[in-house]
Amino acid sequence: MKSVIVSLKLVLLNVFLHPAVGDADVNYGIISVKNAKDKSTYCITYNPHFQELPKNEDNAESLSLVNLVGSEIEELCELPTTLRQSFNASAVAVKRGNCTFSEKAANVQALGGSAVLIVSPYDLHGPAANSSTDFNSTRIIVAMIVASDFDHVKALGENVSVRFYAPNTANYDVNLLFIWLTALFTVTLGSYWSGNVRYQLWLRKLGLGPTTSVRWHDDEEDAKGEVPYSPKVIVFVVIIMCAMLLGLYFLYDYLIYVIIVLFALASSCALADVLWLIIKTFVPALTVCRIPQNRIYYFRTRPEVCKLVLLGLCLSIGIWWLIERHESYAWVLQDILGVAFCLKMLKKVRLPSLKICSIFLILLFVYDIFFVFITPLFTKDGSSVMVDIATGRGSSSGEKLPIVLMFPKMNINEYASCFLPFSLLGFGDIFVPGLLVSFCYGFDLQINSGGIYFFVTSLAYGLGLAMTFVALVLMKKGQPALLYLVPCTLLTTFILALMRKEFEQLWSGKPKLLLNSSHASEDVSLSPSERNAVKSDEAAAESSAGEEDLMLVAQ
Repeated sequence: MKSVIVSLKLVLLNVFLHPAVGDADVNYGIISVKNAKDKSTYCITYNPHFQELPKNEDNAESLSLVNLVGSEIEELCELPTTLRQSFNASAVAVKRGNCTFSEKAANVQALGGSAVLIVSPYDLHGPAANSSTDFNSTRIIVAMIVASDFDHVKALGENVSVRFYAPNTANYDVNLLFIWLTALFTVTLGSYWSGNVRYQLWLRKLGLGPTTSVRWHDDEEDAKGEVPYSPKVIVFVVIIMCAMLLGLYFLYDYLIYVIIVLFALASSCALADVLWLIIKTFVPALTVCRIPQNRIYYFRTRPEVCKLVLLGLCLSIGIWWLIERHESYAWVLQDILGVAFCLKMLKKVRLPSLKICSIFLILLFVYDIFFVFITPLFTKDGSSVMVDIATGRGSSSGEKLPIVLMFPKMNINEYASCFLPFSLLGFGDIFVPGLLVSFCYGFDLQINSGGIYFFVTSLAYGLGLAMTFVALVLMKKGQPALLYLVPCTLLTTFILALMRKEFEQLWSGKPKLLLNSSHASEDVSLSPSERNAVKSDEAAAESSAGEEDLMLVAQ
């Protein structure tokens, strides 16, 4: 039962592994729409192989807009025989569907049009052609606009002119640096906390007591995190994750509100735990005062008054975010709550060995790639299941999953209508590699290595995340971060363990360090019976390689 409960906690976090979202092989542009009084710009996609767009509006040709959407020939899959309207110097709006983009473009070109604007009821994709012959024979602009934007275009009236252009702009944003720093900070701090919890609980099992004045764990609560994960349990967790992700895909409008409320509650409690650790460490005087003895269920343990006040304050922050989550400043609250949530989860979920970490990370590596790149082959409109869930695409609720770090974009340009105003990084891209980093730090403490595994894996995480952002900029499309993070962190750990000849210990999660009394610090006192037990265990370990290695540590 204990394994199932903690496994479900792991599933609830990892089912929302978000890639940085974007469309594959899409060239974005701008359509400027003007009537006698107003002017507006909207996002379009185009294919430069049909016709390249000018880089600024002044160089773009002004075209009158002819709207065929809603007419009998709205898809324009065939040349009309009774049409008397002239398409000269016009952009013709047609509905997407029932024939190829090339056929629509050829028909508009045959009628004298200068551009075809394809109105898509789905999301924007790059207008494609069946062959290079279509590109060679088409000499007009081929662009696509979403139906919701085209409704605004129609609202400007019938006598409107349009211009198509694709301005140059920077492919990167400074906010990626802030996301990188925040993610690296969260992974290192959460792993440091988790590693110390692992280490102190391990010492307690050996009856050696703490080796530091800082109490990183709560006996009853954190002992529950010591779950004997096996490969079968990990595979089961990932299967459940897949099922839950598909359930969310089909029932998004119903489940999104449940997830939002759960996130507000869970992250508020996590923030209270993080702040409580800080208070215990730096202001221990505030932890002395407790509530009087009572018979109330939750308060029978006489919790600290300061802790209750802190919990109430953090719940207020969570409720504040819940109410104001659509406001422009809500991303600050969401990031604070999100970082605390990741720190708490890294402390709570502790995988026992490099073997289990590797199985889990590799399965999620495949999981991420499948739901980003493979699922478009099975969906009706060719969209990714992961991207649809991450962006709330197709949802009538207008809500988005809050399980992401958000930073507003700082490069203000004409493409603001084409992209999300925020850059995103899913909590799973912090938590999943963080499980490996936290395990490595606990192992460092157990073998007294000076933190070499922790330092190297943290560095590898930062490098992998930087590679993700570089790929995002160069490819101009969203990247599943685990595609880069898992190889960087796992391979680095393998190479370091092999170089130090500690791979077997790391793989099994059973460090082998034979100590004598001179290694023990003042905080670790061994009784005579414990010392004799240590000697007996050392002798048994030396005589039989198949027996379990002795696990002792001291600073």
